[in-house]
Amino acid sequence: MLKNPEFGYTPDNLRRLLDENNLSQKEAREYLAKGRNTFSRYLYDIDNHNHVSMSHRDWLKLVDSIKDSANHIKQNP
Repeated sequence: MLKNPEFGYTPDNLRRLLDENNLSQKEAREYLAKGRNTFSRYLYDIDNHNHVSMSHRDWLKLVDSIKDSANHIKQNP
């Protein structure tokens, strides 16, 4: 889990969040109900003209789902 996910979405934070939680792009985009192209554009560097910013709502939804999963695993080993 990112140490400070409250700093919000950036392409780098999203990549780290996925990597640190062994979550694939496909799993994350399906959870958020986003298309493959849209989700991949979230991962482009901000200065890339194809970059699209993830909404704060979607960022929090993804972070919260990971927190909930981690808590569930801790409570039910």
